[in-house]
Amino acid sequence: MSAEQDPVSPQQIETDAATLRQVFEGFDRLEAMYQDACAMMSPGERGYFTPDEDNEVRRMLLAYRNYRLACWDIIWRYYNAYKAPGKPEAKVRGFIIGYAASLRLFQKSLRLVEIAEFDPMLRSKLNEPDRKFDLPGGFFEDVLVSYSSLYNYVRILAAAYYWRKNRRLARALGLESDPAVGWLIPIIARERRVLRGKFWSILWKRLRRDWGSAWRMLIKPVAMFRYRSRAGIASMVSELRIGRGYVRGIGLRALEHLRGALRPGDVLLTRSEDRITSAILPGFWTHAALFVGTRETLAAAGVLDHPKVDRLRGILARIDAGHGLVVEAVPRGCRVHTLEYCLRADHVAVLRPNLEAPALRECIVEAFSHVGKPYDFEFDFNVSTRIVCTELIYRSLHGRGGIQFALTKRLGRFTLTADDMVEQLLGQAATAPFSVVELLLQEGETEALPVPEPERLRRLARLFNGRGNEEPAIA
Repeated sequence: MSAEQDPVSPQQIETDAATLRQVFEGFDRLEAMYQDACAMMSPGERGYFTPDEDNEVRRMLLAYRNYRLACWDIIWRYYNAYKAPGKPEAKVRGFIIGYAASLRLFQKSLRLVEIAEFDPMLRSKLNEPDRKFDLPGGFFEDVLVSYSSLYNYVRILAAAYYWRKNRRLARALGLESDPAVGWLIPIIARERRVLRGKFWSILWKRLRRDWGSAWRMLIKPVAMFRYRSRAGIASMVSELRIGRGYVRGIGLRALEHLRGALRPGDVLLTRSEDRITSAILPGFWTHAALFVGTRETLAAAGVLDHPKVDRLRGILARIDAGHGLVVEAVPRGCRVHTLEYCLRADHVAVLRPNLEAPALRECIVEAFSHVGKPYDFEFDFNVSTRIVCTELIYRSLHGRGGIQFALTKRLGRFTLTADDMVEQLLGQAATAPFSVVELLLQEGETEALPVPEPERLRRLARLFNGRGNEEPAIA
């Protein structure tokens, strides 16, 4: 490159300066959004993130990631440019853009580290991968590594030395009034004051981070072995059945009855008497699934072409026989199954959310977005990368149209069981956001029979209370 050539064109400098203005404004908006979110969210007091809070954290994290990538793109463009031959004015103008981007990114990384480093719930949430938002795992750790990198800190110090040497040249060139880069000079002065004295803090964070990483590397195999052992045992137990000559409650007649009654968005609660899990798990209802209709009804509702559903088009075409499909989380993972496959059970309750069509579409799309996730054998609703059957219902419906599920702490984790759903329904029967549209129960060695509409709530309450024919109290 000759001395007459500029390392970066004037047009590129103006474009990057305009981009930085948008990015810096975005960073400020994002911090204001975080302050507003803190005033409204209370996961620490509650003990878990609601689906809405989880999505809000993801959206803010996605915005931060995009602003961060834009800064890095500009930083790398000018990293070596100010050392290369070229006109002094062009070099200093370009340097101002790259230096301002690095200082502001450093300051925003510090802010994120301060917010989440000692908040285990938030830190864990920021590290979770999320296919729905295209977020990789370990995002917060990557930010922490970059922020606490001594190599990056030394590069910022080298840039500071260059700026001190060329500050007088910038004044002589009148860059304070330059329309493209002049507004960045006060930002550089302010952010440099923030950076002073950070060496020992950065070093300490680096050491603490390295120690934490070493510790996690030691315990991760143990934790993974423990989880896989639990998962293997639980998966094996879930498939065990008892007895021979068993008469299935939900037979052909019951299936035909349900096909004519079900609508997309209905929640199915089931129990299979021949499963070992039904004998050892507390409560009556042991499984929950979401009925999503057929490909025809999905297309009519404008859902089939949604990207979160379209990715499963091949699976839907292969298994849909026109009788209806469900999304459910089973030990093999969150899957789309036929209604017949799901209802290999003896008893079924159909709860219909009182939602308008747009909210129902959102619910169904949300359910499809979880297809492919592994089953969560630890039943931890704060972890969104794995999912259980009732968590699928929780994440698909909570917060829509007034539907609110209260999680219950069990063995140190906040969870929701199918019986919890029934309890909440019974507790607010007059104003419940669900209605019981079908209840089929098996009695004896016959197929399950529909319970008449006037008796459904009462029979549900008897099953929940375990009182047989004793009259229950219904709110």
